Amino acid sequence: MCGVQKKEHLLEAFNELIKEVKSGNSPVIISMRCGTNIAAAQGLGIVLLSISTVLLLVSQADRMVCLIALGLNVLLYFLLRTRFGNWIQSRFFLSLSFSNARIQSIYRVEKRRFWERNPVFFVKTVIS
Repeated sequence: MCGVQKKEHLLEAFNELIKEVKSGNSPVIISMRCGTNIAAAQGLGIVLLSISTVLLLVSQADRMVCLIALGLNVLLYFLLRTRFGNWIQSRFFLSLSFSNARIQSIYRVEKRRFWERNPVFFVKTVIS
């Protein structure tokens, strides 16, 4: 966690997260930066392009139809990639067993990436 000024703020945020998850608000734990979302978006793009390619080759479409199909693929990709990735993550890769979750430790670490803001903390959680 970067940019948080005090460890106490992390504890408060974690307790709020546990409260939200226990109340049934599971979308708060879906991460846009999860590898699942990235892989699902790439898979969606490959499937859209593959289906379009096969259909266009079979129908022997002209260039204008191919350009329209490409534009529709791009539009569908941008409209569906986030929703599809979130659905895949929540359906197959998300654990909601937070009933006994707790923070084991919080300690300050060195900033590793230029976009991280100081201070940077590592939060180790335990789910039993």
